[in-house]
Amino acid sequence: MNKNEIDGSSRILKSSLGEGAEVRENCTIHDSTVGEKCRIFEKVSLKKVLLADHVVINAGSYLEYVEVEEDVLIGPNCSIVGVFHQIFETGVEWADSWKRVIIRKKVFIGAGSVILPGVEIGESSVIGAGSVVTKSIPAFHICFGTPPNQTIMSLKKWLGSIEEINSGR
Repeated sequence: MNKNEIDGSSRILKSSLGEGAEVRENCTIHDSTVGEKCRIFEKVSLKKVLLADHVVINAGSYLEYVEVEEDVLIGPNCSIVGVFHQIFETGVEWADSWKRVIIRKKVFIGAGSVILPGVEIGESSVIGAGSVVTKSIPAFHICFGTPPNQTIMSLKKWLGSIEEINSGR
């Protein structure tokens, strides 16, 4: 028996929801697969998205042409899009072009982050709030800020620097 909580104001078209999925108010889910025990909060839009189990997407986020592995948390008001438009000397071509975004397992994406087409976020990585991610991030790394003044480093190094600051060294 599929026990899902889906608010009546949400719209789900050509999509499947795994058991225990929760979809809050005013969401749209089109051409997508949602895994078991996923939590999708208010005003989230998913288009051509594949969510594994235990994914949380906070309010106001937009995902299109994205694959998300299990145990991922996406903060509020994030844009993760694998669709773009070609730019030529004569202007923009309005036909959609696609480069899938891949979010590996156990990733944390902070509020207001933007992840661009073709990017892969490695396992257990952290994307700081408000970051703009234009290139793939290795597993077990942290990325924060915006290019060109962006910081990308291993979690081990990051945690070591925090430890130094806290110990007064």
